[in-house]
Amino acid sequence: PIGAVQWTIEDGGNGHWYMAVSTGPDDINWEDAKVNAMLSGGHLVSFSDIDEFEFIKSNIANAISLWTVSSGGNGDCLCSGPWVGASNQGEGITQVDGTAWPFADQTYPWHPGNPDNCCPSIVGFFDYYGSRSLQDHPSDTTDLPNSYIIEWSN
Repeated sequence: PIGAVQWTIEDGGNGHWYMAVSTGPDDINWEDAKVNAMLSGGHLVSFSDIDEFEFIKSNIANAISLWTVSSGGNGDCLCSGPWVGASNQGEGITQVDGTAWPFADQTYPWHPGNPDNCCPSIVGFFDYYGSRSLQDHPSDTTDLPNSYIIEWSN
């Protein structure tokens, strides 16, 4: 796909392609991001392990245009970042591609206090003063990001 970045096998990756999509000044909800990713022939990014998360965080989710400022000052950021392909509909976190969620029993890469498993939820990147991590949001959240990340396996 044009504009996508490959995590090559030679670099220790899985050979998949990734692309961040910004909706500009317009917010996007998780369901619409999921549909848009599917219409492109891919799916919202799913993680197989911490190495893939770190690759996405460092190489795909790093553009400032992908982050919506919720609050902060003096260059600090409390920001919502791109949607990823994970959700919890009451039976634990699942990924849109059907693979197991690799971070179920880990604190990293979660933002502190997450996942809180409060209710049906969706997962996106979150930036708390420079520490980019994952956060689960209630499915009906109004604090929406303006971006999502697509993954293609070929």
